[in-house]
Amino acid sequence: MAGVVRRPGQRFIPRASGRIHGGPDPLPDAPALHRGLRQPLFPLDLVERLYNCLQEADADIAMAAAFEGGEDLMRPQPVFCLLKVELRERLQAFMQSGGRKIDAWTAGERTVLARFDRPGDDRRAFLNINTLQQLDQLEQESAS
Repeated sequence: MAGVVRRPGQRFIPRASGRIHGGPDPLPDAPALHRGLRQPLFPLDLVERLYNCLQEADADIAMAAAFEGGEDLMRPQPVFCLLKVELRERLQAFMQSGGRKIDAWTAGERTVLARFDRPGDDRRAFLNINTLQQLDQLEQESAS
C-alpha cells in the first residue's frame, strides 16, 4: 500500500468498501465505508455514528465533521464517509468526467454531517499523518 504510514509488523484495520470499478459488489445492499488510511486516531465508533446519522437524516451520504487542532470551526472530513451503494453510478460518472474532489461530488448529493465533537472525542481524530516523523511526534504528544 503505497503512501500509507505504518511501522514494521503493524496491522491495519480492514476497510469495508463496495466496489466502484468492475467486478461484482461484495456487499450489494450495504452502505460502503470509505476512510483514509493515514489517520491513526480515527474514532472506533466511526461506522456506528456515521450509520446512525445516515439513517436519522434519511441521507445518501454521512460525512464526518470535527474540529481541527486548536480551531473552533467544525470542518467536514470527506474522506471519512458512509455512502449508499446506489450512488455508485453517479460517482462513476463524476470520476469519468474528470471529477476528483470528493467534496465537489458530495455537494450535489443528499449529504449529512456527523459531528465528532462529543465529550471524549479527540480533536486529533482525523489528523492526517504522512511521515514516520509525524507519527513519532504524535506518539510523543499522546504519551505526555
